[in-house]
Amino acid sequence: MFRNIRDLKRRGTAVIYVSHHLPEIFEVCDRVTVLRDGRNAGAFSVAGLQESQLVKSMVGRELVNMYGKRDIPVGEEYFRVEDAGRKNSFSGISFFLKRGEILGFAGLIGSGRTELARALFGVEPLDCGTIALDGKTIRIKSSGDAIRYRLGYITEDRKSEGLFLGMSIKDNCIAPNLKGFAFKNGFMNENRIRMFAEENMRKFRIAAPDVNRRVVHLSGGNQQKALLSMWMGIEPEVLIVDEPTRGVDVGAKSEIYALLRTMASKGTGIIMISSDLLEILGLSDRIIVMRKGGIAGEWIRERATEENLIACAAGVDI
Repeated sequence: MFRNIRDLKRRGTAVIYVSHHLPEIFEVCDRVTVLRDGRNAGAFSVAGLQESQLVKSMVGRELVNMYGKRDIPVGEEYFRVEDAGRKNSFSGISFFLKRGEILGFAGLIGSGRTELARALFGVEPLDCGTIALDGKTIRIKSSGDAIRYRLGYITEDRKSEGLFLGMSIKDNCIAPNLKGFAFKNGFMNENRIRMFAEENMRKFRIAAPDVNRRVVHLSGGNQQKALLSMWMGIEPEVLIVDEPTRGVDVGAKSEIYALLRTMASKGTGIIMISSDLLEILGLSDRIIVMRKGGIAGEWIRERATEENLIACAAGVDI
């Protein structure tokens, strides 16, 4: 591809090359413009440009106090993944999670973060590696297995993979744990379902007339809160959240952050995947960066910066 681009340049064709892989920019471009939050954040000639200059121009923002603070210390390690791999997605992934910890996963698109999450939840199971919960090895070959071990997964695509849009808030709330809301004879306990759904509406501040409102008619932020509330029925030991605030407004973001903080304070370990570095830095207790299907770096929150996370994800030194 690069050879073809250079050939086009020699013929006089101008090329606009869009990429989040910094080494590619330095390899094929003459000038570079950085876009941040929809605005021009700087334009440079590649000749003589330092990688650190480019990284810093991609940052330029400060954390705001909308992420909350940790009130209760992180607990002991209780969940561990060793040498996990899936063909053509990721390999050699090892990490641990502590009770009440928010473990952030950062990385560029295609780094393997979402594929890892889907494998841990059994949607696309691991080809190799082990998962241990409370010191015991567990086998997760399907999402049903994950739910039995009380692992929850909030997908990055709430509309096509997360919610039953044509169904009510009440029905979505109990979807992962239907048996838990049924009588012994198999019939559903409607009173218990309604009480649980109404409690979730209050707790998650889902704006709707009542629990019978179809989810398709909710705003993006309320849909995301409904998706989060869905997993409360299994009382999750581990909750995996992929892009938890994608497509929601600032107010809904703040509420979702508070809900995740509250869950962590009650002992639920949270694995959070996000492309928003402010979100990663603001919420995480520890941060792992993935690149090309492997772990490229790890930081505790106090030592992580946007610059070193971006640089690590892009494979450059600063």
